[in-house]
Amino acid sequence: MRRAAWDPYPFILLNLILSLLAAIQAPVIMMSQNGKTGKTGAERTGLRGEPARRIRDSRPGAEAEFARDQMATSRICCGGSEK
Repeated sequence: MRRAAWDPYPFILLNLILSLLAAIQAPVIMMSQNGKTGKTGAERTGLRGEPARRIRDSRPGAEAEFARDQMATSRICCGGSEK
């Protein structure tokens, strides 16, 4: 005579444990991947902030590059034509 398994076929408890483990590990992995780039959120997204301004000002020709990128972004965002 067979005894009933403690976690029958769909393995609901095993699935629950593995799902919880993945839910805990995913944010940690994402944070560690984010830290390897060495950039802050303002630098990564192009938001104006003190760290981004300091880096932008330290390179030669960076102001013109920044202005060109801002104009390209506004064209993409607002649907303007490229000239």
